[in-house]
Amino acid sequence: MRKLKLINIFFTPLVIILCACEAGSNEERDMARLEQMEKKILEMISDISCQDLTDCKFIGFGVKPCGGPWRYLIYSTTNVDTILLNEKVKDYNEYNEILNNQYEWVSDCSFSEPPVIGCIGGECINNFSNLKFHEHE
Repeated sequence: MRKLKLINIFFTPLVIILCACEAGSNEERDMARLEQMEKKILEMISDISCQDLTDCKFIGFGVKPCGGPWRYLIYSTTNVDTILLNEKVKDYNEYNEILNNQYEWVSDCSFSEPPVIGCIGGECINNFSNLKFHEHE
């Protein structure tokens, strides 16, 4: 009986430590999977060439724990299978939301503004920097 108590004293903390390490490695594995998904999506939209503004679109990417996308991706419809892109981003966003809940990830809860897109110099870009704002007197 005494041996059993000694075994419990020594092995119980070890089991707890191993379980904690396993949880950490699961989060790392899940983050790596999310990063791989992102990499594939970014490769899909890497060619942002356009003829005019109608070629340029954007899509919400990622899910903040407070709601809304982490950012917006700009892409050219002339170079992307938009149905496949929408599916991949939907899968990414759903997985991101699962991980937010599972690992209790947090964010700054700020609102990500959708881009003001344009086709400038033959590329789809965020045209926000080219806008001029006038202050009211």
